[in-house]
Amino acid sequence: MNDSADFIFEAHIRDLVLKANKTGKTVFSDFLSDNSAFAAVNTLKNLKCKYLLYGGYDDAEYRMLAVFFDNEPENSDFPIQCLRVASNNKNASMTHRDYMGALMSLGIERDSFGDIIAFPTEAYVFVNKSISDYIASSLVSVGRNTCHVSYASGDFLSMIKRQFDEKSIIITSDRIDCFVSSVCNFSREKSSKTIQDKLVFINGKEVSNSSFKIKENDIIVICGFGKYIVGQFEGKTHKNRLKLKVKKYN
Repeated sequence: MNDSADFIFEAHIRDLVLKANKTGKTVFSDFLSDNSAFAAVNTLKNLKCKYLLYGGYDDAEYRMLAVFFDNEPENSDFPIQCLRVASNNKNASMTHRDYMGALMSLGIERDSFGDIIAFPTEAYVFVNKSISDYIASSLVSVGRNTCHVSYASGDFLSMIKRQFDEKSIIITSDRIDCFVSSVCNFSREKSSKTIQDKLVFINGKEVSNSSFKIKENDIIVICGFGKYIVGQFEGKTHKNRLKLKVKKYN
């Protein structure tokens, strides 16, 4: 976000807090990306309120922010509905992009829906409850395939787990700029600039120091390039570089 967008977003988060304080009720945001969620939390640090982030299932990437002062909401209180979008073609081969495009073609803004868990013939989409009926009645095709939409059962929600791609990388040291350089295939200079541009977060906190040391189980978000979990350090190469396991969220 640029400075103007940052200002508008911060004002929006403050408005949510004011509304929650005035009404005495929990107030929910639209779906936020990891980057926006981190920015929201940073704004809330100096405000005397409580908050939760939830996206319909544990470890969701896109999440709603709940702002409250008294009673903490349950996950079920979030205005989130999971929809199953299934192709009528059993041989379909649809991608995340296909499902995304189908939703956007209905005139739906990106912040009105969260994660899309995509498979070749079906997908599970987390949407704001206020538009779930509209999607269920209006979404009739994905790509070139006709489809039907239904409401996902609670049994399915309890089974959802994020999928990862796991690989081994080699980094010159355990500094964050070295990690960014390796996973994004950047030069060290570009990695440092990415960090300076406030595009890197570790465990939900913005990183500003290129020499920050990463450790096992850190969750690292590089805006525009993905979300990673630092795995096990597996020793050193003969050139004294570090071998490291990394999981990338799908």
